[in-house]
Amino acid sequence: MSGTVGLVRCPDVHRYDHGKRHPLRPDRVRFTFDLIDALHLAEGPDVRDLEARIATDGEIGLVHEEAFIRATKDAGDGVPGSYARFGYGPGDNPVFPGMHGAAALVAGASLVGAAAVLRGEALHAFSPAGRSEEHT
Repeated sequence: MSGTVGLVRCPDVHRYDHGKRHPLRPDRVRFTFDLIDALHLAEGPDVRDLEARIATDGEIGLVHEEAFIRATKDAGDGVPGSYARFGYGPGDNPVFPGMHGAAALVAGASLVGAAAVLRGEALHAFSPAGRSEEHT
């Protein structure tokens, strides 16, 4: 790949954890960075380390309705309710403690990478933690 790459690191990605059997468990991000570091890929002259941040509710609200944001907070805080209409439950999107904060962190990681590209600080951005399975 040619051009500057923004590599978005997210040391708190372990917070985004659907459980040991879920394919998007935090280990995959840690293993990705272990491999990047073992191969010294981040030491290249065209690689810029970027630190993830937490997306604001306002930023999340650009994509998701307020009811969805509230449901994500409530479900992750253990508030009883029916969250299936928001896509939460057994299978792909199980509820876990602190879910909103964890999702806001990985969404923020994507925003950091996108912002670096938009500002011209990087031609490409890579954020293995910057994804979210939340759906509206």
